[in-house]
Amino acid sequence: MVLISPLYCRVVSGKPRAKDNTDNMLHACHIYQRMFAEYKDQLMLRRFVPVIMPGAKASDVPAWLCKLSQPFQWPTQACDLMFYLIKPAQVIADYVSRRDRHY
Repeated sequence: MVLISPLYCRVVSGKPRAKDNTDNMLHACHIYQRMFAEYKDQLMLRRFVPVIMPGAKASDVPAWLCKLSQPFQWPTQACDLMFYLIKPAQVIADYVSRRDRHY
């Protein structure tokens, strides 16, 4: 999950404010660059799921990230996000398949 917050947007866009200065900014930029490189190389395309945190907007999500997954709004779409991550249809199908093998 990629948590999109106003601070995250400023940091990865290279426009942090002086009061944003934390040790984590360098890590966030590095991780963002690695994700983007992986996207360009088309590796594991559905690996990243954008989650829009309070204070951020859908327009804050990088366009390339929206191509990989629908952004989810936190906390209003928390259940939808959990269903997306768990893929309940697959979980149920796997359970039924295992159950049927034991009969």
